[in-house]
Amino acid sequence: MSKAMSVKTKMLAEMNHHQIKILVFGHKEFSQLFGTMTTYYQTSAQFYIVDAIVGSISEVEIHIDKFNPDVVISAGSNAAYLKSNLNIPVLALPVTDADIITATTKAAKACSVVKLISYDSHDNLVPLLQKALDIRIDHHTYSTAKQARELFYLLENDNRTAIVGASLVCDLAAQNGFKSFMYYSAQSCRDIIEQAISIAQSNINKHLHQSFSHWVIKNDSVPLVYVDAAREEVIVTRAAELQFDLVAPQDVDFNKACLTLAGECESLSGERIVKKELEYHGRGYSVEVTTGSASGLLLLNFDVDNQHSRHTSPASNPSVAKVSGLLRYESEAMTSVLTKVNYFARSSSNVLITGESGTGKELIARSIHAASAYAEGAFVALNCSAIPTELFEGELFGHMQGAYTGARKGGRKGLIHEAQKGVLFLDEVSELSFDQQAKLLRFIQERCYRPVGGNQEIQSDLKIVAATNKPLSELIEKGTFRHDLFYRLNVLNISIPPLRNRREDIICIAQSKLRDLFARDSINADEGTVLEQVGDVLCAYQWPGNVRELENILERLCASLLMTNQSDSIQTLLLDVAPELALQPNNETDSLIVAKQLEMVAHAMEMFNGDKQRVADYLGMSQTTLWRRLKKINQQQTTPPLGDTHAEI
Repeated sequence: MSKAMSVKTKMLAEMNHHQIKILVFGHKEFSQLFGTMTTYYQTSAQFYIVDAIVGSISEVEIHIDKFNPDVVISAGSNAAYLKSNLNIPVLALPVTDADIITATTKAAKACSVVKLISYDSHDNLVPLLQKALDIRIDHHTYSTAKQARELFYLLENDNRTAIVGASLVCDLAAQNGFKSFMYYSAQSCRDIIEQAISIAQSNINKHLHQSFSHWVIKNDSVPLVYVDAAREEVIVTRAAELQFDLVAPQDVDFNKACLTLAGECESLSGERIVKKELEYHGRGYSVEVTTGSASGLLLLNFDVDNQHSRHTSPASNPSVAKVSGLLRYESEAMTSVLTKVNYFARSSSNVLITGESGTGKELIARSIHAASAYAEGAFVALNCSAIPTELFEGELFGHMQGAYTGARKGGRKGLIHEAQKGVLFLDEVSELSFDQQAKLLRFIQERCYRPVGGNQEIQSDLKIVAATNKPLSELIEKGTFRHDLFYRLNVLNISIPPLRNRREDIICIAQSKLRDLFARDSINADEGTVLEQVGDVLCAYQWPGNVRELENILERLCASLLMTNQSDSIQTLLLDVAPELALQPNNETDSLIVAKQLEMVAHAMEMFNGDKQRVADYLGMSQTTLWRRLKKINQQQTTPPLGDTHAEI
């Protein structure tokens, strides 16, 4: 057994000895009911029940530090408060319609008036119960323990009234001389305990997998690949990353090839080593597959010295193409960019990515995330141009319950919280208003934030990557972008060259896109053969819309292949769906290509009845590029044929 397998076995043993810990916050009757239910799960979990109403997070942290729970269970306002303040899973005991019906029915037998006092709203159920039981039911809701107490100040005590509610409500009822009936049920308690055990077990397994993955990636010096027992995940050693030129082990194509090979070995039984062949981006590799390990892992040992190309066509041979995540490139310019990505990913400093629309700025940002120390955290993207100023603060920082009219009950965690220990990607950062820039600047400087309606600062640990297709230095001169925010964002800078300046990348990008499209649409064609016919045309074009325009035109070509006799010339089909490729300008300002571009925009505007989003998608260009071309059309025509509304943005 390999050293990695031994580590995995040891981790499994440690996991089996870990007993799940569940911390319960309740109040009197709730705690008593829950305590009776825990006796059925003593072999599955360890329980620590705190009989209290949560007053502050510091009180809670004392119990968490003492017990170190995997999951917390509570109910009502207690649960809502804990969910918004704890980083461990918090489950709220649900109050089902069946629970309400059972408790209210009991109360109706004792009294002629029932007052249902609950944390959640049950407005749809109350009228039905009132009619079915033929009694008066008053329904009141509360958000905090204080509000629950205040409700009893207004109630007149008489023998005809019974209270239905949570444990806190029943305790207040007893203090005020009312009969009371708690609506929590034994079944609900059992259900929430089983759910807590399942979530805790899942998190423990996830932690085990992450720990093992980290050990393998950092310590194994052999280029090995492991496929998990479920045949769903691929673990790549650092040595294998370097061997296959992967910026991160999440390369989709490489993982897919490994999982396919694993599927071919499913029928093999017992521990053995078998010889297999694996194809990855045109390269064939001999692989030794070790099966039958006790942990269920499959080990793939690549013979990197024994590899051979699967393709012979010069246009389609990707043997010199490099792969980084979803990026495909051959040019020295992009090699330089990816070198920066590797270096900048090691730093926690902010990164600013600049480049024209369609050059792949988000893919570069994702590559930084995957190669960084923040890779285990989430990659959270925010399109700065798509969020109104009045919603910006709540979207970024989150909000507390009741922060403003219409605020979500229980509050809402913002994007910064989601990106904790990960990467926050600010796309089109140049589109932020001055007010938004000020709020973002303070967060970047202090690395802490305060949710809307909150009164406590929350520390944040994440990496910020911003992107823009506009020169921020020019916007600073115009007074529309803060120079201090620019300096904060532009600590490390990556400039992505346009596709026309790295023509070596056109064929390998086109090949990858065609391969995906052919597989998606079940087109029986070879991307190498197609590129032999159209490669020269693609390489001669200026690509004002960059990679996004290239992918758009290739998708149009594939749609044409589905509807047309494939014996027709592929080049003819391409020029039919993308006539702009027939005009090859000497430079970007060539009058013929400009005229053709404007003609295509005018035609598309008529085709889609002025719907700019559909026109931009159809032409493979950004909204900004479309706006510039519409502006040129209006400047050239005294009475624009597209109509005034079409040219307005």
